[in-house]
Amino acid sequence: MIVITGAAGQVGTVLVKTLAERQEKIRAIVTEHDDLTPLKNYDIDIIEGDVRDREFLIEQFKGVRFVYHLAGIVSITPGQRDLLHEVNVQGTKNVIDACKITNVQRLIYTSSVHAFVELPHGQLIDETAPIDPERIIGDYAQTKAKATLLVREAIAEGLDAVIVYPSGIIGPFSYTLSNMGQLFIDYCKGRIPVMIEGTYDFVDVRDVVHGTITAAEQAERGEEFILSGYQITFKQIFYILNNLTGRKAPILYIPHWLLKLLVPLVSFFSKLLGKVPTLTSYALYTISSNSLFSHEKATKQLQYYPRHIVRTMKETIEWYEKIGKL
Repeated sequence: MIVITGAAGQVGTVLVKTLAERQEKIRAIVTEHDDLTPLKNYDIDIIEGDVRDREFLIEQFKGVRFVYHLAGIVSITPGQRDLLHEVNVQGTKNVIDACKITNVQRLIYTSSVHAFVELPHGQLIDETAPIDPERIIGDYAQTKAKATLLVREAIAEGLDAVIVYPSGIIGPFSYTLSNMGQLFIDYCKGRIPVMIEGTYDFVDVRDVVHGTITAAEQAERGEEFILSGYQITFKQIFYILNNLTGRKAPILYIPHWLLKLLVPLVSFFSKLLGKVPTLTSYALYTISSNSLFSHEKATKQLQYYPRHIVRTMKETIEWYEKIGKL
């Protein structure tokens, strides 16, 4: 039996799909608010629960071989510090405790490249980069760093676990839109009036799942792997979308300094309209930070070769068309 926390999320749904197609027995842990549409086509156990409930996890982990811990709050908006800590940090501690108590064979923890301390621009970030919550910007990143340190501590105490660090995840098969997924849709519908300045590393969700499963099944205890893809500018992203859709990329270009000035205005109107703002101070920090991540270790040890981002973007748009988002 395999348990997947956060099974209804972007990575979780593809992980369920991949493992179910291999005829694995799966217990998918979801919350009451999750859209279960992508899970209903598979012969799996779907259990509603919360990683903040330690006793619930202990009950669900009995007799389990692998626990893929994906559950977490991903947020670029301010004001969610307490919830982020409860789910991302305390929730991970509960998962660790439950794994120890029930003698789970292996825990596979999905962290994030945000857990690493940012190195100077131009310097390659690999698995040896420091993790120190006090030196990391953003509530989300800090909680991922704290949770990662908890897993490392448990490994040092004897727990069999491995850690993977995905970069920015994009790709098909998700019914819940990420910020990048919403950007793709907005572009295709002509809702992006300006070109923005920024760069980040994006990876296909299917490649993240491949790397995660391979790490679970083949890696030595305590190993850690960055699962990144390709570093790309938003200007390049818009031009790729232009080539894929035929819709012209915006001509008006807004520099980073001006975007920073617009953040309070965007936040105000988003609240007025009851929407979550996609342009936040943390989002701007992220796309201007050093995102030169190395997946060389994963390539060597896990045969991890991420597909080209153009293919990912093409198949993501086709997916959104299929499910009626476009």
